[in-house]
Amino acid sequence: MRNNLRNKSKSMTSGSYAFLWGVPVDGCKILDDSTHKLAALSAEETQGMDGYGPWLVNVGNIIRQYAPLSKPTLHREFASLNSDESIIGFANSYGLLGQYAVSLFPPPQGPVELGESINRWKYESRDMGILLYVWDLVKGENAGKLSQLVKWLNGVLIAYKYEYDGSGKMWKALPAPASNAIVPGVAFSRIAGNDQHELLKHWQQGDSIEPARYYICREINEHLRGNVAPQIFPFMNNKIYLHPDSLLAAMWVMFSMEILGDIKVRRCDICGYWQELHLQRNNFYCSSACRQEAYRRRRQKEVANHERPHSKER
Repeated sequence: MRNNLRNKSKSMTSGSYAFLWGVPVDGCKILDDSTHKLAALSAEETQGMDGYGPWLVNVGNIIRQYAPLSKPTLHREFASLNSDESIIGFANSYGLLGQYAVSLFPPPQGPVELGESINRWKYESRDMGILLYVWDLVKGENAGKLSQLVKWLNGVLIAYKYEYDGSGKMWKALPAPASNAIVPGVAFSRIAGNDQHELLKHWQQGDSIEPARYYICREINEHLRGNVAPQIFPFMNNKIYLHPDSLLAAMWVMFSMEILGDIKVRRCDICGYWQELHLQRNNFYCSSACRQEAYRRRRQKEVANHERPHSKER
């Protein structure tokens, strides 16, 4: 028993973090909000996206435990979700998010179930996806695109409209005019006001990269606040680890580890699948099948170039 716990502890830790999560053996399913209603009609549950279905719930009570921190690109996969089908596929593999469960009951009578709003899933995926998009611009030092999002107006602010790229399976932040008014599909946030002189001293006037980096770190910190806490694990040599309280919090931890450089990720050049990168390479493929596909494409290009007729000399 002790050996099993020690073996499991090795996979559940990553740096100073430790975490296990459960996924139902029989997967998850979607319940229609026309048949399942909130059982606890609290003000908190009936307001906002968590008060409306459809709902995502576990099927059955048999849970399989796994270590999400051993899957360092899980946050990237989550951030690519946009449809009900992709969300239930993710939940079947990795379980519910764990932060926004509400109590549901089917009419006229039936057992109360815990469910999560599909709308909440889409919001959380989009929120992380847009920040990852901005982070990729920061990491690539793409000052041109960042300057279209980050504005120096009475301090520094960021404004963008969000859009889902179906072909790339990713959220994008696109330029939008800065406005304090609520505009559908447009996000606006002040990074630093004129009264924050000490913060502004760290940035050159007009810089977009460092303010964007600060904005990303601020947002990640907000998502981690209250959702990650130190815990003692007696079966892990009584060491203290930082423990996320949910799968969603664990994925924000993974994002933070990517920011800090503790994990490095890259998309496959062929299929776009995210994987942890252990060695720097000019070309990167996630599988032998993608490597073979890349070779096939190179050969086709070589043949096409060879067969292309040469222009006649005059």
